[in-house]
Amino acid sequence: MASLFRFSLQLAKIIIREKINNQIVVLRRYSRNNNIDVKEYIHSMKNSRHKIDEAESVDRIIGYEVARNKKVYALIIYDIVDNKKRTKFSNLLLGYGDRVQKSGFEIKVSERKFEQLLKEIPMYCDTCDSIRVYRISGKNLVYKWGTDKTPEQEDVIVI
Repeated sequence: MASLFRFSLQLAKIIIREKINNQIVVLRRYSRNNNIDVKEYIHSMKNSRHKIDEAESVDRIIGYEVARNKKVYALIIYDIVDNKKRTKFSNLLLGYGDRVQKSGFEIKVSERKFEQLLKEIPMYCDTCDSIRVYRISGKNLVYKWGTDKTPEQEDVIVI
């Protein structure tokens, strides 16, 4: 029984490690053809590869793979008095999601990107301004009325 467990664990490690290696290759090719910087994604994948190598059970490996694909949904609303700062802030948010109101954005990003955004936000907020971030437990919990200008996003899963 122990040898079957070791075999299953080793096989799972090999399969997931090779999936990660293939994803890295695809990202590098994509970045060359589209002139996009993917260093951050590749770094993240390499870190995941190290976690896979250190995993002591198949369940742990599955947990790492699921965690990599977890997305954060959030609503960001703001009142920023200074026009120039408000424009810069809305341009920042455009890199993370879609404008759904004049001063409101919906974002769907990885946990890591979400944490990065939260660190950037204070640079745009003075004492007379207001910025709020509402983390939403799922996009299916958002009810909409009236004009909906948000494009329908599809999740891209690289296997």
